[in-house]
Amino acid sequence: MTKKEIDKIIKRRTRLNKKRAGGFQDDGDSYCEYPTYIKHWEDAKPWGWEIRILTEGGLHTIHLKWKDYKRPRKLRNEK
Repeated sequence: MTKKEIDKIIKRRTRLNKKRAGGFQDDGDSYCEYPTYIKHWEDAKPWGWEIRILTEGGLHTIHLKWKDYKRPRKLRNEK
């Protein structure tokens, strides 16, 4: 997928999200807002990425897993 195609999708999604306020979208997209955000971490994993978001209410963890892709090499500091 080219950068132009990605930008087009992001622009369309942003426009749609402005029309629909928050929550889960009809087509599978979602929107989350953390008004008490403190800090976040991104960790590379063999299966994709792990994003941890620290808020005043606690820690939120998001796993972004690839469907058909694996990293070609081992990660340096794999935990």
